[in-house]
Amino acid sequence: RRFFVDEDEKKDLGRQAAEFLADSQTVYLDSSSTCQYIIPYMNKFKNITIVTNSVNSLLYASKLQIPCILLGGKYYDRDMCLVGSITEQYADQFNVDIAFFSPLGISDDGIISDVDIEQTSVRRMIMKHSKKNVFLFERNKLCKTYPYTLTRRDEVDEILFSN
Repeated sequence: RRFFVDEDEKKDLGRQAAEFLADSQTVYLDSSSTCQYIIPYMNKFKNITIVTNSVNSLLYASKLQIPCILLGGKYYDRDMCLVGSITEQYADQFNVDIAFFSPLGISDDGIISDVDIEQTSVRRMIMKHSKKNVFLFERNKLCKTYPYTLTRRDEVDEILFSN
């Protein structure tokens, strides 16, 4: 399962990302397994709410009794997430304080990309309505370019790399 691939790096990224959390935030987590590593840190904060299209993140957050809003839409079995036009319409209604993303690649020239157009579209919609966008990358995602551009390095607020 993807969750355990590069686990030490993902734990490090989760710890780094937690430094951006605060009480009373609405936090978006994308459908990546990497972003799930942020969830255990959320219990330290009051009135924090997760918004996500990831069924795995919803299940994990529910075990820790962290309030979660699941964006509706078409179920995508491969990544256990919701995608499509309904998901995008729902995402367009949310204003989040901070959004965390971990797409598949960041190129040397700063293109952040992925292989999945539907997940990329949901991410783009959330980015438009987020006060702060934070991207997380394990080492195996560096110097990689995929077919669908999400954004460019100079258009995001923070980029975290695993140690």
